[in-house]
Amino acid sequence: MRFLPLTLLLLSISTATADDAAELAASLPDSANTLSVVRVSSILGTDRALDEHWYERQEEKYQSGVAVIPPWVDTLVVGSLVHPSVPEEVWSAAVVRRPENITLEAIAEQAGGSIEDLGGSPAVRTQRDSYLAQPLPDLFTAYRPAHRLDAARWARAVKEGATSRVSPYLQQAAAADGHVVLAMDLRDVLDSAMVERHLREDERFASHRQLVNRLIPLISGIKGVTFSATIGEETEATITIDFSEDIGPSALSIKTLFVSVLDDLGAAISELEETKAFGTDQTVTMKCTLSDDSLRRILSLIVTPSAPYQVAAQPAKESSKPSTRASRTRTANPEQATERYVASVNNMIDHLKRANRNANDYAKTATWHETFAQKILDLPTDGVKEFAVNYGDRIASSFRALAASLRGQSVQVNAQQRTLTYDVDYQPGWASVNVWGGVGYRDPAYNVSSNLQQVREQQAAAVMKGSDDRLQIWQMIEDERAAVTRRMQE
Repeated sequence: MRFLPLTLLLLSISTATADDAAELAASLPDSANTLSVVRVSSILGTDRALDEHWYERQEEKYQSGVAVIPPWVDTLVVGSLVHPSVPEEVWSAAVVRRPENITLEAIAEQAGGSIEDLGGSPAVRTQRDSYLAQPLPDLFTAYRPAHRLDAARWARAVKEGATSRVSPYLQQAAAADGHVVLAMDLRDVLDSAMVERHLREDERFASHRQLVNRLIPLISGIKGVTFSATIGEETEATITIDFSEDIGPSALSIKTLFVSVLDDLGAAISELEETKAFGTDQTVTMKCTLSDDSLRRILSLIVTPSAPYQVAAQPAKESSKPSTRASRTRTANPEQATERYVASVNNMIDHLKRANRNANDYAKTATWHETFAQKILDLPTDGVKEFAVNYGDRIASSFRALAASLRGQSVQVNAQQRTLTYDVDYQPGWASVNVWGGVGYRDPAYNVSSNLQQVREQQAAAVMKGSDDRLQIWQMIEDERAAVTRRMQE
C-alpha cells in the first residue's frame, strides 16, 4: 500500500490525550465562518499510520520545515473568515493546547525573535506573517496575517475568558466525529434572486427544472456544509449539507448543485460524481471513499497561521517517563536545505500532474493549481540556495498562470524567454458566475433577461482556446525541473 503524503497530518505524537476540539473552537474569533479540525495524534495511532511508519517518514520533513503543524499538537483547531464569492481568506486563527515541554521562549529563541506583549499576552511574530501568543498557561493561539490590532484584541479576549459567539453551526461541527473535519457556515451567503437565476438559466440543471420553485427557498436557507474524513485502510469521507427546512425529495438535486458549484470553483473531486445522496429531515448526506490524492487536495485548503516549526520538544521537567522523540532542530546545511526544498516543489508538480491526469475535466482543477502555488510560496527558504528559491517562485507563477487560464483568462506564453504574462487586474465577465452570488464584490456577468448560458459558453471557449498555452506552460515547468536537476548534480 502506498504511503499517504499528508504534510498536515504526519507529525509526532503529542503528550496531550484529550480531544477537546469543541472547547478549543469556543475560543475562536466570533466572525469565523469556517472551521478545520485535525486530530493529529488520533491519526498517527491508526493501524495504517503505524504500518506505514508515517511518523518516521515525516521526521525529515519536519526538520526541514515542510510540515506546517508543530509536532507536539494533539488536536488542531483552525477558524477563518472566508468570502466564498471571491474566494478570499481575510484571516485565519488557530488554537492548540500547549504541552509542558514546549515554551514560548524556546519558540522565540529558535525563530530568532523576541517575546513581546500582545494584548496583555506574551507573543512572538513569526516569519510566516503570523502572531503566536500564549494568552493562557496551557493555550497557544496563532493569528494570520500579523495585523497587530486584530491579533491583540483576540488574544485579550481569550485571556479574559470572554465567551466566543462563534456560530452554533461551527460549534456543532467541532464536536463531530472524524480524524479531519472541515465546515463552512453558509447562513446569509446566498441571495434568493441569484439562486433562482442559476436554477432557471444554467443548462446543467435542466433535468431539475420542475423542482425550481421548491429548491429556491430550500437553497437560500442553507445553514452550512460539513466534511469529515476517517482514515483507515481507506479514507472514508462524509459530506453533510444542512438546511433550515425539510429537504423532501430534493437530495439528488442538491447533490447535482453541490458538485456543480465545486466544478465552478475549479475544486472538483472526482469521487463525488458517482456517490449517492441521501436525504433525512433537513440534511443531505453523501459518502464516498477518497483517494490519497483527493484527500491531500482537500487538506490543502486548510490555511494555518503557522508557528515556527524548528522547535524541539523536550521532556517535561516533572515527568519520569523517558521521551520517545528525537531532537528536531532544523538543519541549516545549505545542501540539505536545498535538496529538501526542491524535492517539495517537485512533489507538488507530480501531485498536480496526477490530478490533471485523473480529472474528468482538466478545467475543473483551477483551485488546486492556486492552492499548490501558495504552498510553494509558503515553503521555508532558510539555507536554501538562491537558484532553488528562484525555481520555486517560477513554478508557483506557472501554477497561477495555469489557474488563470483554466478560468478563461488569457495568458501570453513566451517559451523561448520562459516568460508568462497575464493581466492580474483583469477579470473576464464570467468570473462572477463561478460562485453563486458574487456577494458584495461585483455585479453578475449576466443580465436578468437570461444570458447565463451564453456567458458559460464564452468561458468554455476561452478555456479551450488556452489549451495550447497550458501545454507550453507545462513544458516550461518540465524544462525548469530538468535544469534544476542538472544544477544540483554539478
